[in-house]
Amino acid sequence: ANPVRVSVNAAHWLLSALFLGGRADAALEIMTSRRPESWLSMMETWGATQTMEAWSPIAKTNTTFSHPWGSGPIDAIARYLLGVRVLEPGAARIEVNPQPADLAKVQGSVATVRGLVNVDIEQSPRYRTSVTLPGNCSGTLKWPLSGHHPKDFDIATPMSNAAAALVERDRLIIPLDPGTTAVTLRH
Repeated sequence: ANPVRVSVNAAHWLLSALFLGGRADAALEIMTSRRPESWLSMMETWGATQTMEAWSPIAKTNTTFSHPWGSGPIDAIARYLLGVRVLEPGAARIEVNPQPADLAKVQGSVATVRGLVNVDIEQSPRYRTSVTLPGNCSGTLKWPLSGHHPKDFDIATPMSNAAAALVERDRLIIPLDPGTTAVTLRH
């Protein structure tokens, strides 16, 4: 069955709803699908180099190939998959609350007015993440415990504040300072 029963424009809200509802797996399935109603189909079937106005010329015979409104995965990757969110004006504080579902690896950079926030996640073969903040902001990392005990993680921070880490529900909450913070599950 095809889970995408919305237009390419409305798919942005569908992806957001899935991530917000704890269904990162379903959002990733849609973003990586090769079904006719997919971004990969736009490229592979229709030769699109930009997002299209509709899923295909079959869905809308006079469709055009230059509609940024159909680029929902870009926002979903930054805000939900990598989990980067600005908390204060001017990006003075950042939250990184990634939802990588079952991806083995993902990395990306999100631009803010203060500089790039870099997120690097690996879930297989190791379980680890690193977050790099620009030199003029601070933040919080909310890293999924995924059934592990908080004491099973090594935390390396640029300001030596690893002891300030807390647990909230199923997440390890780690203060972020400028520079790179790394969290690694000990084997």
